[in-house]
Amino acid sequence: MDEQELRSLVGRRIRTERKASGYNRLEDFANRIGMDPSNLSRIEQGKRGIDSVTLMRIADTLGVRMDALFDRERDEVVAFARTGSRGRDEVVDWALGLLADMEFAEAEVARHGW
Repeated sequence: MDEQELRSLVGRRIRTERKASGYNRLEDFANRIGMDPSNLSRIEQGKRGIDSVTLMRIADTLGVRMDALFDRERDEVVAFARTGSRGRDEVVDWALGLLADMEFAEAEVARHGW
């Protein structure tokens, strides 16, 4: 992926996550993160790069991990990387619980010879 493709991807992900977080007006979100709305607009359009400190501030405000903003697989999909109070979201907690249940069931099958 070249630099322009990466800027476009990150910009699209920021826009998608911003809207999913209820910040429908770019100006409202820009003010929340202390950025000029025109600069944020250029970032979302992929016309401007972004430094890591600003990216971290955006991700923290949106409640997503920074790496979710680089993920091509999620490109236009709302990130499932939203963090909760323990740094994990409900989907991750659910999946970990499901895996634990599956391990328990496998152990019981093996123990009883079913």
